[in-house]
Amino acid sequence: IMSEAIVPIISYGFDNMNLERIEAFVGPKNTPSIKLLKRMKFKEEGFLKHHYFENNKMDDSIVFALLKSEYK
Repeated sequence: IMSEAIVPIISYGFDNMNLERIEAFVGPKNTPSIKLLKRMKFKEEGFLKHHYFENNKMDDSIVFALLKSEYK
């Protein structure tokens, strides 16, 4: 579902909302989402240790971003 939804979401963000960048925070074990973001030209920018609380434990995130200039 996300592979179909991500293109119009990105386009709306850049074209209608005039965003300069779009960020995504993904769990390190979420391989399908990481592959999708890389396919959409998102760049990995960093690793956040103990970024969010889920299932009674702190979990990490990988930060990805896409700049408007890199998308078009």
